[in-house]
Amino acid sequence: QKMAIERGIAVNGQLRRYDLLVYDNKMQPWMLIECKAPRTKLSDRVFEQVGIYNWFDQGLKVPYLLITNGISAICSRVDYEDQKWCLLDALPVWGED
Repeated sequence: QKMAIERGIAVNGQLRRYDLLVYDNKMQPWMLIECKAPRTKLSDRVFEQVGIYNWFDQGLKVPYLLITNGISAICSRVDYEDQKWCLLDALPVWGED
C-alpha cells in the first residue's frame, strides 16, 4: 500500500487529519494532498494548512505538497533548507526522485 487516506497527525500538540499521503518506493512520505470542495478557492491560506501538517511536531517532511478542489490543483516542492515551497508547473512523476 503506497497511500494513507484520512489519518491523524500531531500538529502543535493537537490531533489534525490529513486527506491523502502518498509514499515513495521506500515507503517514505512523498506527497501530502489536501482535498477541498469544488467551491473552495485555492489560496495561500489553504496551501498553508497542508504546509503546517508537514512542518510542525512530528511533521511528515514530504518533498511535495498538493492542494486540489477537484477542478484545479496547485503543487509545490518543499525546500527545507530555506524553509519555503516552490510552486511547480506540472505534477512530479512518482518514482523518479
